[in-house]
Amino acid sequence: MSRFIFLFVSTIFFLNFAHGASFDCKKASTTVEKIICSDPALGKLDEVLASNYSNMGAADIGDGARNALKSTQKTWISQRNKCLDSACLTSSYEKRIDEICAYPVLTGMHPDCTGSSELRTAKPVVQPKK
Repeated sequence: MSRFIFLFVSTIFFLNFAHGASFDCKKASTTVEKIICSDPALGKLDEVLASNYSNMGAADIGDGARNALKSTQKTWISQRNKCLDSACLTSSYEKRIDEICAYPVLTGMHPDCTGSSELRTAKPVVQPKK
C-alpha cells in the first residue's frame, strides 16, 4: 500500500512541476531556445504563451485583430531572440502573455487566458529563528 501511495504522490508531483517548452527541446538550435529549454520556469512561460496565442487566435476577435495578433507575434519573436539571459526572456514572455490576454473578443466568451501574474510563484516564507 505504501508503494502505491509513493507512486501516486510522485506522479502528482511530476505532473505539477514537469513543464517544458512548446517546442521540441531536442531540436533547440538557437541560444534563446537553449536557454528556454534549460529553465523550467521559461519552459512554462513558453507553453502558456503558445496556449494563450492559440486560444486567442481561435476566438472571435475579428480579422483586423487576428492579423495584428499574428504581426505583433512575429515582431515579438524578433525582439525575444535578442535576449541573452533568463531575466530578459522572463520579462519579455510576461509582457507578451499579458498583451495577448488583453485582446478584446467581439462575440462569445473570452477564451481561457493565463496572465503572467497567475504564473508567478509565491516567495517562500522564512520563519524567524527562535
